[in-house]
Amino acid sequence: MKKYFTVILKVLGIGVLLALVIDISREWIKLRDFNQAPLKITTFDGSNSPYHPSVKYFEKGWNNYKFWMAETPFYPYSKPYRDRNECPSLHVSNDGIHWTEIIKNPLDDLDSIGIKNLDYYSDPHLVQNGDTLECWYRINKRYGNIEEKRNVFLLRKKTTDGVHWSECDTLCNFGTIQELEFVSPAILRSDSIYEMWYVDNSKVFYMENSNPKKWGNAQPCALNGHECKPWHLDVIKADGFYWLLVYDFINDELTLWKSSDKKTFEFVKLVLTNSGAIGSFYQTALYRSCMLKQSDDLYRIYFSAFNEEMTFIGLMEGKSFEDLHVVDIDNSHYSNLPQFLKYYYLTRWRALYFRYRHFKE
Repeated sequence: MKKYFTVILKVLGIGVLLALVIDISREWIKLRDFNQAPLKITTFDGSNSPYHPSVKYFEKGWNNYKFWMAETPFYPYSKPYRDRNECPSLHVSNDGIHWTEIIKNPLDDLDSIGIKNLDYYSDPHLVQNGDTLECWYRINKRYGNIEEKRNVFLLRKKTTDGVHWSECDTLCNFGTIQELEFVSPAILRSDSIYEMWYVDNSKVFYMENSNPKKWGNAQPCALNGHECKPWHLDVIKADGFYWLLVYDFINDELTLWKSSDKKTFEFVKLVLTNSGAIGSFYQTALYRSCMLKQSDDLYRIYFSAFNEEMTFIGLMEGKSFEDLHVVDIDNSHYSNLPQFLKYYYLTRWRALYFRYRHFKE
């Protein structure tokens, strides 16, 4: 009897090992289509996990650089005050691929009172205003309550050389305007008017004003042709249309829309979803992403991504916004075999852990 029991255990062990080899091989093959490399961007907090990009392109360059990016480091889920370092930061480039710093980041940081009150910055957006570059961003003042979301202020800094920036200017208290939470403002400057789109309670709103300190009369935008729950967005004007890029947090997807009147958007296409491929830098989730038209035959999207461990900014390119693909930066891959095996272990272990917790409950 003992002999038969030993044989059964060996057979089971071989079966488990074979199933594991098959699963690893299947996931390794799946990764081939999603193993592009992200941009390499250093963040001031040491995590090197950039998030929430806003990119401006200057065809002839502006103060020695053609590309200017604002972003914030990712906040780690493991910390109670996880958004402490979510501060606007600046990077520059001449090819839109290789980025460097020309200032000591972050562009703005909390003082001791803000830290004590658990405040946080977020959602930077760059605005071109003639020869001036403006960085708009939010601060949520929580007054010590980590769950507070109603005290949102819109802030701005300005520069004419990219190195020397103005003091922070408080533009508006959106706690008096929005329904639930004012997030991800996207701003354009057109004919002395500031045009702004933002998300509140999974809806997109539009406002405009010549005075950036006087906002009101928010108008809901219509998104036709596709079910969508917006969380973060970007808007640019190109080729005679307003283009809206929406991150849908329910379906974890980027969707593209266009409008001729700023407020009624028609669905164009699904741009990107998380890959679901173990070892891919966009394995798990996406986030706020941004668009630019570089030329008549080069369009780009810089997209936020998450892979269970870190965040990244990836790049999509194409000859139009309707024909984009993920770029493999410097023709390299994000995961080699040892790194893939590490992510495989972490992914499968987490899945087993959450199933165990669900079973216990």
